[in-house]
Amino acid sequence: MNNEYENTLHAAKRKLVQAFITKEKLICRNDNVCDMGKVFIVNSVLGWCLSRRAKNLISLTDMQYYVSLLQQYIDGKVDLSWHNERLEIHAKE
Repeated sequence: MNNEYENTLHAAKRKLVQAFITKEKLICRNDNVCDMGKVFIVNSVLGWCLSRRAKNLISLTDMQYYVSLLQQYIDGKVDLSWHNERLEIHAKE
């Protein structure tokens, strides 16, 4: 990949993460403590999706699926975690 393409990909990822942070209010501040726990998963999943999409390894439909998973994660309906470079989805009861 050329440097310009990588910069474009990085900028797209940054904009998506910022949109999630703003829309979903993912950063909470209580006194001197800043809670950013969900930001890390959102950032990693979006980065993974964009990287795989750039290599044509996933479709736009797949991207929509992962974004909907992130929304469910933010809403507290599922837990997401990485295990051996694989995204694991755990439904909450």
